[in-house]
Amino acid sequence: MRKIRVGGKHIGEEEPCFIIAETGSNHNGSLEQAKKLIDVAAEAGVDAVKFQIFKAEELYSKYTPEFSYFKGVNTYANET
Repeated sequence: MRKIRVGGKHIGEEEPCFIIAETGSNHNGSLEQAKKLIDVAAEAGVDAVKFQIFKAEELYSKYTPEFSYFKGVNTYANET
């Protein structure tokens, strides 16, 4: 099997696991919160951090009940 390298770590057979922290959309659209999540993940020893961005209105039916934690939350990257 072929090995690849991400940063300073090799990925492939007989290599240690490459651990990815899943933060989902817990950044709430805030760059500062995203940076804090990266710091916490790094302290835990992960190799990478995965974020999720989306537009709720594109994923959910207009008939889906509103969830209070989505009210006023930017769940997508700022479009510039």
